Amino acid sequence: MLGFGVIYFEIGRYNLRHHGLLLNGRTLEWENGGSNVGLSLQFEFYYNGERIVGDDAYPEINGRSIFDYKFFPVMYEPESGLSEMLILPLDFKRYNMKFPDSLNWVLKYMKK
Repeated sequence: MLGFGVIYFEIGRYNLRHHGLLLNGRTLEWENGGSNVGLSLQFEFYYNGERIVGDDAYPEINGRSIFDYKFFPVMYEPESGLSEMLILPLDFKRYNMKFPDSLNWVLKYMKK
């Protein structure tokens, strides 16, 4: 079953990279994602007038409450419904995008 999950995850990443749309999103708050995931950050964005809520785990982040209700780009693939909020330099790198200067404030909250 783990193998299927990995394949699904990689197909999803491929679809986001090649067919994803870059949209504006806003973080909401952290929620408990279970013992194996830890905390995940909920976010919202709009596509064709419809509000969509997603979440991602960010174990690399300290100072979690500083990220509540902030705006970040979201990569969204409408066909699959997959989305990913772009916060960290690695998030942007996955999509061959330059990490924006406007998000340099995030760097001081990354775990070392």
